[in-house]
Formats: sequence, structure tokens, C-alpha cells
Amino acid sequence: MNHKGLRQYTGDEASNLSMNSLGWDMASVNGTTAAETTLPAGVIYWSAIKILSDNVELQARCHPDFGGDDFAISGAYSHGVDRRIKCTHGDVIYGCFDKVSVAEIASGTDATVQLIRGK
Repeated sequence: MNHKGLRQYTGDEASNLSMNSLGWDMASVNGTTAAETTLPAGVIYWSAIKILSDNVELQARCHPDFGGDDFAISGAYSHGVDRRIKCTHGDVIYGCFDKVSVAEIASGTDATVQLIRGK
């Protein structure tokens, strides 16, 4: 594992992360088909993904310039259903992500995540 979690960030980045001072984005989907979210203009990466609902599957691609762990197979980003990790409400994943794909595990529930802007 290349990324050292919260300890890898500079003081400013860790502060921004804890205070959400750079803002955040939401990704939500109702259905098992994955919905891909890409960075808004002016944002370089998301530094954390916070799971806001139960039964969420997600796939996140690490920003190629920063390194770290990819939550996609072999660093390749795909919409395949078997390539996602399963999460539940309250989970937080730290990293430098530039693409996130979200789907629901069980039908009938929305899959919602909060994407914390890192830079």
C-alpha cells in the first residue's frame, strides 16, 4: 500500500480535510448500474470519500500524479460490477482520487457518498 492515510497529508491538507474548507461534492445513484463522477472544474483531486448510506459499492481511481492505492483492478478504471468495494454508512476512505463510481448493493436504497475536495 503506497498511501499512508491521513498522516501522509501536509498540515494544511489535513486541516482542509477535517474542516471541509475546500468544499465537497455528492455522488448518488438509485440502481445497481454504476454512476461515474468526475472532478469539477478547478479541483485537482478528492482527498476522502465518506459513505452516507448503507449498501454502497464503489470504485475509485487514484490520481495518476500523486500515487496511492487504486480501488479499481490493476489501476484500470471500469464500470464492471465485480470491480467495486463494498461499504456501509460512516466508512471513510482517504486518498487522492480523480474518478469515483458508485452503485447500490441491494435494490431499493440510494447509494450516496460525499467526496471531500483535497486541492
